[in-house]
Parts: sequence; C-alpha cells; structure tokens
Amino acid sequence: IGVIHRDIKPANILLAQDGKVRRAKLADFGIAKAAAIGKLTATGFIVGTPDYMAPEVLAGEPASARSDVYAMGTTLYELIAGQVPFVDLPVLTRFEREAPGLVAGPGQGPPPSALREAVARSLARSARDRFESAEAFREELTQLVRGARSGRALANETAPAPAALLKSASAHEHAE
Repeated sequence: IGVIHRDIKPANILLAQDGKVRRAKLADFGIAKAAAIGKLTATGFIVGTPDYMAPEVLAGEPASARSDVYAMGTTLYELIAGQVPFVDLPVLTRFEREAPGLVAGPGQGPPPSALREAVARSLARSARDRFESAEAFREELTQLVRGARSGRALANETAPAPAALLKSASAHEHAE
C-alpha cells in the first residue's frame, strides 16, 4: 500500500479473532510514512526501536520497504528463537555484522532449513539482498507452509515448522 511502517516489532502486532479465524494486524503507525514522501526526520536522528532496525537505518540512511522486511524478519526470528538476533551486541555495532543464523527456541527442535534461509534473507545486512517487500516475504513464508502441509519443501527436515508459523499461515489462508 506504499507505507513504510518504520517500527515493526511484536508490541505493534495485534492478534484478532474473527470467529475461528485469527489474523495478525499491524498497529501503531505513529512514525510511518508514505513511500512517496521524502525524508521525515532531521539529519542525525533515527526513529524506531533499535532491536528491530535494519543496519542501514542504524547507520543513518532512510527507512524503506526493505528495512520493514528486516524488522519483520527480526520479529519472526524472535518468535522462533525466543530472542532477537543481536541480543548480546551493542545496538550501534549491529549494522556492521551479518545476523546470526536462526536457532531453535527453548524446548524446540532445529528450525527447517527453508525457514532458516527465508529468515536469513529477510535479515541480510545489505538491503538489496533482502526481499523487496513485505508482500514478497509473506509469499515466501506462505509457500513454505503450504509445502510443509503437502509434504514438500520441509518434508526431509528433522523438525516441523514452528506451530505458531503454521497457525498464522492457516489463519491467513482462511481469511482469503
């Protein structure tokens, strides 16, 4: 829809129940901007939650659709692993490093390789190496879930896709 949210994080994702269908809704557009509008903040200021900010935004570059993909990837990483990717690093050094690989959360088996690859792409240090939009990222995740359900894509893995991801995709499919 041409909006850059600039503060995607778990606290800004609301779960809504509509009958038997659960939907995730993005909230708090207080610092969002239309993609067609130029710079919203003054030079030297960054806006957002540092744990979810893309490396280029931490380095002072403008936010983009791909920086929102990074924030969504960080949110998904946290959902699966139980912590954000750079939990032990000072915020302002994170833009210098590649994100660590996706690991299993407490009590879970290792995430499927296809899911690890999708999350890694969303967290690529270079914006040009990420999914170009949240829609493209969502489509990749939807294909992974559909493949897992039909016995493809994730079938050779030792662990199933995280239940939360399957439930989320299922709710989205029923909503369409």
